[in-house]
Parts: sequence; structure tokens; C-alpha cells
Amino acid sequence: MTKQTKRGFTLIELLVVISIIGLLSSVVLSSVNTARKRAADSKHIQALGQLKRAMELYYDNNGGIYPPAPVANFWNINCWDCPAGSLATYDAGRLAALAPYLSQRPQGVSPALGGWGGYYYKVSADGKNYKISLGSNSINSTANIPISMRDTVFVFGGGTHASIYTEAAKNWVWWN
Repeated sequence: MTKQTKRGFTLIELLVVISIIGLLSSVVLSSVNTARKRAADSKHIQALGQLKRAMELYYDNNGGIYPPAPVANFWNINCWDCPAGSLATYDAGRLAALAPYLSQRPQGVSPALGGWGGYYYKVSADGKNYKISLGSNSINSTANIPISMRDTVFVFGGGTHASIYTEAAKNWVWWN
């Protein structure tokens, strides 16, 4: 009588290997998604920094005034890349006055699936002060906002925005 040896794996062994591979792939995908969100936040924060520099260059080259907001509305606020139905007036020109001072205009910050976001901005009537705020649905984590840009005043429905502003505009709210 010859003894027959088994070759191959049992069903249980295969299931264990498959579950380990699944667990490892979910950990990797989670890390990739986190890195992608941080990169997007970083891009938006960097865009705000570029806008601040552009605003200051415009101010220096135009007699000490900032570019006027194109349209006023009941809320006295404008936006670009904001979703349809926003309370803010949509600025299709995206602060066109800043174009000479920007290598590329910031865009593409609206949430892909619903919600709200975009660059919301106000300029004082005398052109001496401004505030530009990135809607909080455009930021994946407030922890990614530098402390100098964190803004809990200029807020739609709670949360924290990333904002740039002149000192006199620091406490401006969106509805005033």
C-alpha cells in the first residue's frame, strides 16, 4: 500500500491568505487617500498665499487700494468656484484684476459631491481692506490650515475657514 501525499492548500489556508491581503490593501488605500486629501489642502492653502501676494502687489501698484469686488448683493459677498445656489454673487471673472499678478488663477476648490465651497471674498467700499476665505467644505481637515489663516468668524454654518485679510478685516463676517 502506497501512502499518498497531498499537494496544495486547504480552503481555510487560502481564505486566511486572501483576508490578510485584503487587510493590507485597505491599510494602503487608506494611507493613499489621507495623503491625497492633505495634498489638496496644501494646494488650496498655497493658492491663498498666492492671492495674498497678488492683492498686495495690486495694492502697491494702484495707489493703495485693493481691487473692487465686481458685484454687490444683499450679503455683500462674492465668490468664484462656488456651487450653484450660493448666497454669494458668482464672480465669473475670478478677480480678473489680479491676473497680471498671478501665474495661474486658483480654481477647482468646490466640493465634487454636493456641499459648498469656493473662494468667498469681500472688499471694503474704500478699497483699503479685504478678506478672502476658502469655504470649509473645500478643506479636508482644519488641522491642515496654518494657525495664521484659521478663521472661525467668517463662517457659513460653523466650522473653520482658511482666510487671508488685512488687519481691519480680521473680524468681518460673511453676512455684513
